[in-house]
Amino acid sequence: THGVSIIGTVDDDKPGADMREKVGTYAAAGFPNYTDENGDGYPDKVDVSRRLFLAANNGPDHYETFRPKLDGPFVPAIQNEKKEYVANEAYKDVPGAVLVTGNIPREGDSGVHAVDDVVLQSAGPGSEDFKGYMEESDVYRVLVDALALAPAKP
Repeated sequence: THGVSIIGTVDDDKPGADMREKVGTYAAAGFPNYTDENGDGYPDKVDVSRRLFLAANNGPDHYETFRPKLDGPFVPAIQNEKKEYVANEAYKDVPGAVLVTGNIPREGDSGVHAVDDVVLQSAGPGSEDFKGYMEESDVYRVLVDALALAPAKP
């Protein structure tokens, strides 16, 4: 997985123009104000005034806008004339945008995989075998057993 974490919320209704001051952590985060009017289990829209703040732990230089990117694919870094990846200035003038200096080599255009744990959810036949902390190879064993692709465990 790529190393990402939810570190709190961003609240547009907090005073000031500095977006990092609108980030709430721990008890100051509060709850996001997403709604699910159609009952499908997902927010009806993600660009609400108090939303989750998800941040990556590695990547190229980029502008953090503290907002979802809804106008097309997010291209955080582009190549310059020296073939180095630099922050995409298309996001520079978004109100409150902040330049974030990357921590990977400049020839890298995106973050790299990390050793973060992943939450795995399952339902249906064999799902009871997904539990607690599991090594990746054990996940594949459960899938093989659920699909009856190999003999049962001894």
